[in-house]
This record gives sequence, structure tokens and C-alpha cells, in this order.
Amino acid sequence: MVKQLCKSLIALLMAIAFTIVGSDIAQATSNTVKYTENGLPISINSGLNFSGGLQYADGELRFSLKNGTSNDQLNLTSASNSTAKGAISVDNCGSIFLGNGSGTNRIGSILETEDGTNGKPLTIRFSNPLTNAGFETGDLTGWTAFKENYNTVQNLDGQSIDYDFSKSGLGTGTGNIIVSTPSDSKPTYTISITEETVGSGNYALRLVSSGHINKPRGSDRPSGNGSLHGPYVRSDSFEAFTGDSITLDFSAQKGDDAYEVFGFLIEAGSDKSFGTADDTRTELFSKRGDKVPFNSVSATIPKDGQYQFEFVCGTYDKTGGLAVGASLFIDNVRLVSATSISDDVIQNITDQVTYNNISNNPNTDTRYLNITRKTANNKTNSTTVDLLLTAVNDDPTIITNDGATVNEGESVTITDANLKATDPDDDDADLIYTLSAKPSHGSIQVSGQNTTQFTQADLNAGLVTYIHDGSETIADSLSFELADSGKDGVTPIVGTFNLNVIPQNDIPVVVNAIDDPMTYSRRPWNFPIPSNNFEDADGDNLELTASLANGEPLPAWLSFDSDTGIFSGTPSNADVGTLKLTVTANDIQGGKVSTGFVLTIERGNYPPEVVNPPADQSAVMTQPLSFTVPATTFSDADNDPLSLSGSLANGAALPTWLSFDPATGKFSGTPAKSDIGTLYLVVTADDGQGGQVSDSFSLNIKSLLSLKETYTNPDNGHIYFLTKAATWTNAQTEAQEVDGNLVTINDETEHDWLWGTFGTAEQFWIGLNDVNDEGTFSWISGQDFDYEYWHPIKPDSGDYGGEDEDYVVMNWRDIREPGDGWADVENDGPNYGDPVPGIVEVEPESLDYSLNGDSDSTVCD
Repeated sequence: MVKQLCKSLIALLMAIAFTIVGSDIAQATSNTVKYTENGLPISINSGLNFSGGLQYADGELRFSLKNGTSNDQLNLTSASNSTAKGAISVDNCGSIFLGNGSGTNRIGSILETEDGTNGKPLTIRFSNPLTNAGFETGDLTGWTAFKENYNTVQNLDGQSIDYDFSKSGLGTGTGNIIVSTPSDSKPTYTISITEETVGSGNYALRLVSSGHINKPRGSDRPSGNGSLHGPYVRSDSFEAFTGDSITLDFSAQKGDDAYEVFGFLIEAGSDKSFGTADDTRTELFSKRGDKVPFNSVSATIPKDGQYQFEFVCGTYDKTGGLAVGASLFIDNVRLVSATSISDDVIQNITDQVTYNNISNNPNTDTRYLNITRKTANNKTNSTTVDLLLTAVNDDPTIITNDGATVNEGESVTITDANLKATDPDDDDADLIYTLSAKPSHGSIQVSGQNTTQFTQADLNAGLVTYIHDGSETIADSLSFELADSGKDGVTPIVGTFNLNVIPQNDIPVVVNAIDDPMTYSRRPWNFPIPSNNFEDADGDNLELTASLANGEPLPAWLSFDSDTGIFSGTPSNADVGTLKLTVTANDIQGGKVSTGFVLTIERGNYPPEVVNPPADQSAVMTQPLSFTVPATTFSDADNDPLSLSGSLANGAALPTWLSFDPATGKFSGTPAKSDIGTLYLVVTADDGQGGQVSDSFSLNIKSLLSLKETYTNPDNGHIYFLTKAATWTNAQTEAQEVDGNLVTINDETEHDWLWGTFGTAEQFWIGLNDVNDEGTFSWISGQDFDYEYWHPIKPDSGDYGGEDEDYVVMNWRDIREPGDGWADVENDGPNYGDPVPGIVEVEPESLDYSLNGDSDSTVCD
């Protein structure tokens, strides 16, 4: 620190007066520049005076530090009133403006690569580079590339062009342009950024044209042969003002043949839109030849407006062989303000340049600031200014104080990972910790020796140790003061370093045995371990685990929740027996204890259940019944085999006509007419383990009439149906099976109802016959014969069948006598023995049973 102060003092004493003068004027002015660490930026001009009467448009002003560091910063600031005459201001893009009393004029810009930051020079160019005008981004940012023939934009055929073939012996002169077209093989148009051929900086734009043209073929001559134009580039638009100067550097060289290159400045016109008819193109250069090194061309902006650059790479067929190729290089495009840049402007800019250093511990060696002004024609003048830095002392800072953890009765090394301070002015060996309060339950040692003082360097080297005294404590601490050797007069920093003491662990113990529990198979079992089973003297939270007594995992059906200490699971019948279990308590500090118990599992039974109740059943008298209880009716959770039995719902035995097979679960039998009605049956499943379940269903026994498609006459309430086609006697038998007879037709109303119900097209047996007394007809039902409807030629007692025509059909017809009616025919049927259906009539009021419990009859009006 003392050496630094001495250096600063010497530099201050050696500060000299300096003058920046023109080539013909000399004037000395005293100057002293001094910067103090962490201070605000200072002006580097403390009496500088520029003179000489030079102009610097398209020149530059450069500030560079010799002996500088990356912490040194040069910055151009803006005047408080930027529009005041002569005031300097700068915007966020680095453009520099000169106040004219009512506004500002753009006069230049800060070079992007030398902006004064982090030890770099600060270079101010009195021109405004356009977007990526020097191509220093290494790409085409700010430019649009067109890898195509230029003739579609502008056909230059017939225009004159200067040429220079001095190197090939053809001299210089002016020729004409003959625009040719590419041959069948497409030309090669290349646009790239190059580092090999540049005007200034690191990069330049390169356009390459190569290929073959169709014609004219000629001799080796500077003019008269064909040219190929393309590719070309176009810049983004930019704003320029009347009198501004456009300057750029270009170079061209031949490839397979001579170059023919062009540069244009495009003004957008009154519509301020490019690509329209009012665009104006100003030719910046047009040149043909072997090679031209980088040279500058300039143009003056004629009026305020929006502009673009357009550069075209072409190639001239100098040899006449139709093979062409050349390159165009563009670099350092810039816009120079029309505003005069005089010594006064240089003076005002210098007044606005500041210096500062961003380090907390800067190198205090004297900086040498070189200020160079350069005109457009590269006339330069430089001087060197000394910058003196004065350092100030910084307080040390604690950046880490995380404490440490030690086991009871043991030691821990305290390192910079636990406690770390920093001071930009001092080394770690100069940062001294002094104990203001010793630890209460231990001591501090450095390299094995008790101490009350240590340095940051000791911490970094792992030399500082805390030794616990073994007492039953969970925390300790030490208080300290930190100073940087005490030589800078800075008040020490105070702090406390905390130590977490981990007590020695006590192993948990079993204080209450676990009683042996019992459960049943097929029953959920939940068993919490008593909370007072284990005890830990340290009060540690105990982690419980469980296993079989032999150390193997619990069976799949059994789980143990370590958080709640609960066993849970459901054993199966296969698990009946005893299970020896062990519970272990772990204090997570290395202490464990176990205890065991025996779980007895006895067989448990679940009675069977009805899962699919059997559906109600029906049967018909005199017809066999067979119904099997579905196998899915019952379910048994224990998978016990089930035995079935059947009975009436009131517990009585089944009627004699109905039997039940326990092996198959089948009810079978044939009910008689007397059994018509509803039986309520019960089927019982028994699992053989004391579990039973029953379910009931109904069995509805119907008469044979329930099987028929019946019709009820609303006038008399009688039921009617058709038999199958049969003889008269068989049809009557079928009628008697349902306690009826073939129909008795008592009047015309009933006759009409029969026609309306069964139709007139088909012949049907009716109950009329003269079996007992030939010629005397009577109803089989025994009712009086009061109504008849014979066919006109019937009865005939033999004309169509002999004396055996004793049975009557309705709807009979004869071809000899139209019409229909009743007819007596043979038992086998009319038409020489064709069987026909009979109409059966049943009188419900004569029955001593219910037909089916509900009516299936269709009432017909």
C-alpha cells in the first residue's frame, strides 16, 4: 500500500504541461489529470488546447492507453444542452452530433471495435459508417445479396467505360459495353465475406462472377468483346443530408478474365420508396481492367433523402475466348457530414471525454494516454498525457460464514468453505481473525496449538481446528474481529462463527414386549405396534421396519407402514398357521434394537352369497319341466364347494310331482292340471363350513290353453283358438285337453264374430255332428241346436262322402253352387279327406282353475 502511494505521488509530481499543436503553430498549456479509486469518471482534459487550423472531415480522433488494463474505461459524454452551438452529444448507437444553436448536425461516430471500454482505444471517426459498412460483423448484416444477372435491374449495354490494362500492355482508355448473355452452362455467382483482401479492419465484401458468354468471340483487346454483369448487392436504406459526402473503398481483380465493376448510389425519389420509377441512380464508379488496388471514391449527397448503395460485379471477355471471371471487393463505406470539423470541434470533443477505472484494487501504474488527430489525407498529430491513479483502502468483506458441524467430543477442521473473507487491497495472510469471545465448550487450535488468532491463509490451508470438550451440548460459537493487519486504520469487522454439536448417540431399547395376536384367514388384519414398545434416551425419532424372524421379507399378503407402525393385510386359507415376525427400531444414528412376536392365523369362513338370483320360471300342465339352477347363482369367497338343496318357500318339502337333484341343481317333473297355479321355491347353498344362503323364485304352472294363440269374444267372454289341421275327432280331443269343445255357434252375431276373427277363406271344424243319429245334428257341447247356416246343397248325408259325412265344417264351398255355408263331411276332412283346423271354444266360468294368472288372450271386437 505504501509503495502504491509513493508511485502516485511521484507521478503527480512528474505531471507535465502539454500542448497539441498543428503543423505550424505551437502553444503550451499546463495539464494535470488525476483519478482516485472508485471515484466518478473524470475529464481527461485539464487545460488541453488544440490549434493549427486543420479540418478533420473524414478523419478521426483517437484516444488510446499505453500501460492500460481491462478495468480502464474511456467514455465520450454528452453536453447538458446538446443543441447549444458547439455542444457535443452522442446517442446510444454511437453517432456523434454537433450543436448548431437550434439543433444538431451529425458529424461522426464511435468505432464499434474501439469504443473505449475495458482498456480499448476510443476512436471517433468523422464519418458515419452505415449498417455493417465495413462488414466487421463477418456476415451480410445490412446488405441484400442477389446471385443473378444484373440486366433485369439495369441494362448497361452501349454505355462507355474507362479501362486500365496497363499491366497487360494494352494501356488505358475508354471503351464501350457489350452486354452478353450466359452460355448454356449457368454462370457462377458468389457473394461472401473475406479476410484475405481488405481495405481496413478485418473483413471486406467479395463478389465473384464466373462463367461463359455466348458472343461475340474476338481477339485480345480492351474493348469490343462481350461482358457479363452479376452478381450484385444492395445496402439497407439510410438517411443522408444535402452536402454530406459518401466515401467508400473498392478493389477489383481479374479471374478467368478481366473485371468490369460498377457502384451506384440510389435515391428513393419523392415517393420515398425504392424500386419505383422515380428512383435516381448516381454512378460512383465504373471500371474495367486487370487489377485495381483498394482506392477511395466519393460523391456528394445532392439533397436530403433516403439512399441505398448498389455494387455490381461484372467481367469483361478481354481475351475474346468467351470464358469470363472476375472479383469485386467493397470495404469501409462511410457517410461524411458536410459540417466543418475544426480544431474547436476537436477541443469540444476532448472536453467531453472521461476516464474511470472499475477495479476495487486497480494497478496504480501511470497510464499514458495518447491522443491522435488525423485528417482525411492522413495528416496526423499526437501527444501523450499521463493519468495518475490513487488507490484507496477497501474494508475486508466476509463472503462465507456457514459455521461447522462437529460430533460430540470430536474435532472439526474449519476451512475457507466454512469461513472466508476477502479484501481487494490485501493478501489472505494479512486478513487476521482475533477471538473476542472464545468457544464455551471447546478450543481453537492452529497447527495443533491453542490460539486466539488466525488468518484467512490459515483457513485456506486447513490449519484451523475446533476441538469439542465432550460436554452434552448441541451448539457452540466463537466471536471474532476481522482486520486487514490493522495498518489501514479501518475499524475491524465483527462476527460470530456457529458450531453445531451432534451429541453421542444412545441405542434404543425394548421396554414392552408385543403380545402375540391372532386373526382369521380371509379377514383383513390391521395391527398397530404399541407406541410404548420402544424407547430412545436421545429422543431420536425411531424408524420402524418389519421382517420375518429369519430375516426374510414379509409375505406378499402382509405389509408394514414404517410411518404409522401398522401391519396390514388379508391372509388366505393357504396362510393358516403361525407366522413369526420381527420389528426393528432404528434411530438413524447407528443404533438398532429388535423384538419379535407370533401371529396365529386360524381359518375363517365367509358364507356363500347370491350373486345372480335365478329368474322366475313357468311350466305347462302335463308337459315335462326341467330347470337347472345356474352355476353362477352363488359365489363363495373361500372357494368352498357348495351343496344345493331345494324346498318350498315356507320350508315344506317339494310336491311329489317335482324333484330336485342336489348334484346337478336341476328341478324336474310334470305338473298335472290340478297343479295349475304358482309355486314359490327356495334353493339353498351350503359351504360345508357352517355358511348357508338361500334365494327364492316362483314357478308358474299354466294350463295348456296358455300355449295357444287365443281370442276372446267380447259378447260372451268365451275363449277361442284354432287347433292344428286334423280330423274332427282329433280336433275335438285337442279341445277337451283344455276343458273346451269344438265351437258351438248359437246365433248370427257369434257367427259373424268368428268370420271376423278367423276369416271366411278357410274351412274350420265346428262342434256340430250327427254321429249319434244320422240326419239329426247336435252340438258336441250339448247345447240346443237353435241356429244353422248350411250351404245351399248341404247337408246331404252322402252325396259327397256317403253316410259317413257326420261332421260339420264352416266356410264350405262347391263349384256347382256359389256361396258358402256349413257342410257335413267325413271325419278325415272335406274334399275327400283333407284335414282342417278346428275352432275351439272354452267357457272360463266352467273352469275350476286360473288359466295362467294373467290373460294372454287377445280381445277382438
